[in-house]
Amino acid sequence: MFNVDELILALENKHNVEVHKLNGQHGFSDPFSLKYNEASAKKAFYQMLFFLLETFRRINSDGKAD
Repeated sequence: MFNVDELILALENKHNVEVHKLNGQHGFSDPFSLKYNEASAKKAFYQMLFFLLETFRRINSDGKAD
C-alpha cells in the first residue's frame, strides 16, 4: 500500500527535491471531485506557481536550470 510519509522520508534529503504534504485525498485539487479540498488546492497551486517562477528566474539569470 502506498504511504505518503514513507515517500517523504525517502525524498526529504535528496538534492534539488522539495516536498510538501497537503491535506486531502486523491482528487483534492479537482473542483468537480467529492474529494476537493479548496484550501489544499490553492496552496498546491501557489507552491507550483512559485516553483515555476523561481525556475524561470534562475534560467534567465544564468542560462541553465539547476
